[in-house]
Amino acid sequence: MKAASVTIHERERKIELQVGDASYQMKKSKGWIYLLDLLRHPGQQRYALSLLAAHQSIPEQYRLLGEISESQRNSLDLYSCYYAPEIKMADQRTVTEVKARLLRLIEMESSLRIQNNLAALDDLLQEKEELEHYLKEIMNKSGQLRNFREHNRREIYSVYKAIRRCLDSIARLDPALGRYLEGRVKIWRYLSYEPGEIQIKVA
Repeated sequence: MKAASVTIHERERKIELQVGDASYQMKKSKGWIYLLDLLRHPGQQRYALSLLAAHQSIPEQYRLLGEISESQRNSLDLYSCYYAPEIKMADQRTVTEVKARLLRLIEMESSLRIQNNLAALDDLLQEKEELEHYLKEIMNKSGQLRNFREHNRREIYSVYKAIRRCLDSIARLDPALGRYLEGRVKIWRYLSYEPGEIQIKVA
């Protein structure tokens, strides 16, 4: 596309899109809200459900709990703890790379045991254990990738569809910009905008 930069102005109910000398106005939809989040954080991955949650209203009682001190929450028998994120599942290419790394670690382990290098062996065995655990989680007994049912699939798909509709509407107004964003906005479970030759500014 000819324009070297694109400026997006977010208003209360509409989006103003400036592409070179052309100017467009679009309705501010959920898809635009999600897309703007990606454009404001180029190169950063976003989880679909986190985008969904970030733009939903928080019930008043829960919002107030976030504003009181930890000691006050403890007095109400409410305690903070770290949330253990789910294991990231992988595609076949990633699994192949993990297997190759595991085979290399086995070779290195044999060499370190011969050298009696216990310090280096400890670090290696820890990485080996983590990779073995990872493969055990994502593969079945026959060595194939397991099928994981996504209990939030409907919500995730709603984010995907909203962004997809937004990209389609941009493409109808400005086909060149639509093609550019089509190749740069990655959507499904993990979403991101990978910046390219066009500078996009969100005002």
